Amino acid sequence: MNEQHSKKTYISLIFHNLIFWIYLLDLYYHFFSLKLLSIRTYAGECKYLTIWCLCVQTLYFGIATLYDLIFKINEEKSKNLKKIRDYICTTYAFPMGTAVSILFWALYAVDRELVYPKFLDEYIPSWHNNILHTGPIVFLLMDSFICHYDFKPFKSRVKHLIGFICIYYTWLMWVRFFGNVWIYPIFHVLSTYEIFLFLSVIVLLFITFSFLGQKVNQIIWRPSKIPKNML
Repeated sequence: MNEQHSKKTYISLIFHNLIFWIYLLDLYYHFFSLKLLSIRTYAGECKYLTIWCLCVQTLYFGIATLYDLIFKINEEKSKNLKKIRDYICTTYAFPMGTAVSILFWALYAVDRELVYPKFLDEYIPSWHNNILHTGPIVFLLMDSFICHYDFKPFKSRVKHLIGFICIYYTWLMWVRFFGNVWIYPIFHVLSTYEIFLFLSVIVLLFITFSFLGQKVNQIIWRPSKIPKNML
């Protein structure tokens, strides 16, 4: 491993470890320090896509940190973990994280009451809100400049991503019909047809960012810029 590559590995390890602990501590803070009324409602905080996203981001950066550590110790033994790291990031973490950030702030700009009512400011600090809704897209774009990923075929990624979304949508409807709770305020102002259309747009948004994630990484890491055994 040459000196430049070794330096790159240290940067990757420090970055991934830092973001992992930010997310892990934020998860702890969200569930054990915040006193939110939604925790007392059906399914608690586990019904929100933002929390699912936070868990996926934490998992990804945790695996990325573990990969960096093993790569430093034994490069050969880290290859299988790299496949797992790349799969989680390119299939779930990147499209979900970027879509959640874009969707949240777009709705917030139109009418914050649709997604994040003003009264929440009394319970949720702005720094926590930014980790939840700004952090994903910022950290993932930074990560794209640090790591080169091996992407599975686009159709394969989309198939797995849609499967994940279907699981969440099933959970969304379960909470609605068995808990009599619409997760976000926006659903209260939409008709059944509009809800279906809105959820379809979210699926398209996820797929779009899955495609863009690959293009961004390929632009940053042109073949001539990828050293041998690059992260």
